[in-house]
Amino acid sequence: MNILLTSGARRIDFVGFFHEALKKANIEGKVIVADPDYNAPSLQAGDENYVIPHQTDEHYIEAILTICQKHNVDCLVPLNDWEVPKIAAHKKELQEQGVAVFAPDQSVVDSVRDKGNYRQLLSPIGVKAPKSYCSIATVKAALAND
Repeated sequence: MNILLTSGARRIDFVGFFHEALKKANIEGKVIVADPDYNAPSLQAGDENYVIPHQTDEHYIEAILTICQKHNVDCLVPLNDWEVPKIAAHKKELQEQGVAVFAPDQSVVDSVRDKGNYRQLLSPIGVKAPKSYCSIATVKAALAND
């Protein structure tokens, strides 16, 4: 099983956790680390290591797909929440390559990144979330109602 961790940065411990899990489960495989910073300490801890474009770069997903193809990646774990929207947008494409993507579907990403939508997402399951006001009019109305 080959696991790709993106934006490893200083998360050397995460790389170690995945190495240890593979070993404990007696599963052969590699922990591959990718990061946009060539000085990222985690790049020293992976079995394979890649400097990739930043998630805002138009070539970011292309780099991820290339690594997944080259190493027959089974599992992709983004370690930076700023990557999740881009990875979620390409989740189906990655899954078609046989990659299990540890990121929510795009609709969930869109909901949790918007405070108003987030509250609506959590409300039906009984999880409280802060009230959010998206316009001056709704703020004034809320203030008027204490």
